[in-house]
Amino acid sequence: MKGHIAKVTAAICLLKKAVGKQRPKLTPLLPKPNAKGDAIISTCGTIVHAARNRVSTNRTKRNVGLPIHKLPPELLVYIFHEALRSLPNTTPPSKALRDLRLVAVYWSQVIEGAASLWCVTSCLDPGKAVTMALHKSRGSMLHVSCVCSEKLERYDYAAKVVPFAKRWKSLTVSVRSKATAMKYLAAKAPNLRDLSVTCTYTPGGTIDRTLFEMAAPKLRTLELSRCPLPWASVGLSGLQSLVIQHVRDGSPSVQMVVFVLECSPAIETLKINNCTIQADDSTLTKKRRPVALHSLRSLQIKDIGAQAVSQLLDSIIYRDDTTLELDVGYTEEWSTTVLEHAERQIARTQDYEAEHIFCVEVSSYALKFTFADKRVVINLTDDHQGWKNDAERMQVLQFVLNHYFRPALDGFSPWFQYYSSASSTERLHKELLICHQALPDIRVLVTTYKHIQRIVQFLTCPTLTDDEIIWLFPSMLYVWVVDPDTSDGLECLVTLAETRLANGFTRPLHQLRVDGAEIAQKKLNLLRELIPYVSVVGTITQDEEKEKTVKKSDKRP
Repeated sequence: MKGHIAKVTAAICLLKKAVGKQRPKLTPLLPKPNAKGDAIISTCGTIVHAARNRVSTNRTKRNVGLPIHKLPPELLVYIFHEALRSLPNTTPPSKALRDLRLVAVYWSQVIEGAASLWCVTSCLDPGKAVTMALHKSRGSMLHVSCVCSEKLERYDYAAKVVPFAKRWKSLTVSVRSKATAMKYLAAKAPNLRDLSVTCTYTPGGTIDRTLFEMAAPKLRTLELSRCPLPWASVGLSGLQSLVIQHVRDGSPSVQMVVFVLECSPAIETLKINNCTIQADDSTLTKKRRPVALHSLRSLQIKDIGAQAVSQLLDSIIYRDDTTLELDVGYTEEWSTTVLEHAERQIARTQDYEAEHIFCVEVSSYALKFTFADKRVVINLTDDHQGWKNDAERMQVLQFVLNHYFRPALDGFSPWFQYYSSASSTERLHKELLICHQALPDIRVLVTTYKHIQRIVQFLTCPTLTDDEIIWLFPSMLYVWVVDPDTSDGLECLVTLAETRLANGFTRPLHQLRVDGAEIAQKKLNLLRELIPYVSVVGTITQDEEKEKTVKKSDKRP
């Protein structure tokens, strides 16, 4: 067909030239029409147009037969929904739909008839696009997003979407001023499920309660950043996730937080970060009955004050497998309660496996304890100002390990992951000795390349204490080194294995794993002679001496 079109087009060009030659160079005032030539050109043009339509029709029929065009409309709509969810907040939904409609006529028809694809609106869309989306959504639940500041807002987006507040299913507000936020918080949205409010500048004072009171029965997720919650008047009975962060003005007390939790028995995630939570009086705390949160799976509390954390933990009862993540300033009076909850949570967990890691991180300003794959994370800080001296930090480390984590770890031996920012060798030795005294039966040591070189020097020689001479971690069977910079530093592992064999350990080093290394085959063979099981996740290179001999042999005649 394409060949015939080319031939017809060439014939038309020849006819135009022939007709042009027949006409005189000096055109008279009233030229005679060349009707015969014009008729031939018109007929050929009609033929070419018909041929092109035929090619387009055949191409459309062929595309219809492709598998991508045989997908049911419901499946295509689901794929489009997933594509829209994966877009960043800075992409206008109308632009994404326009790009999808340009792919194929069939896709455009499916998108035009799917009301659920038009229910996502944003202030980044042009005003006409928002009006069109609200019309084509045809009563579907809306996902409203206002993520632009007043300077970027080109029109009054709230005036277009607030009249449809009864159809709101989710609302995301990230604005600069309180006045802009109030336009949305004053709306009546009884069917709202998800609410996220972020004010770049803290609005301060009280906020409109209309939205919270109307949406309280059906609200499932609530995330507030720099925006206070009207604690006294809100009963969120169906709430499943509550995230409050960076709230200073209008901060609640522990009693108000407990009141919200009492009204939300189905809550699964609770995160309170960097907020000013006022602690209650001791008399009020003693009279309060704990709230049972049987659905709570994740509890994260950071930077709200150690006393408030202690009172909040004493006021709730959570599941055995709830993940605790606490970051508090260390004072012996209030951190004791936090550590007791961590010990209880570790002891109540029954499904321990060998892969569960007990991690200790010691730095100049914090002590971090992570247990059971981040099931319990405790971060004790000295008000982010640093410990007074090394002795105080060592005292706190010894107190925490011996009084809380050691009793909870009886009966099994988890993997021990150790990191330290100790600059002096003496301080590092003290930290290892404290960890050994609290956890002497550790069999697996997980650390990085930077730390293993410093640790091995204390594992290859005995340690003199006040009472006796001991070897650190005598039951250690498995060493796992993560992120080594170079294979040269792995020679310390050879020394460790040789020392364990030479000094008659009942359980010498049994297994070694190195992740991310580039190790020579010669060194790997040496390690395998000393350690039964050696696994390397990285690159194994040939010996340099063998490579040199091969190059020399190539030069010989």
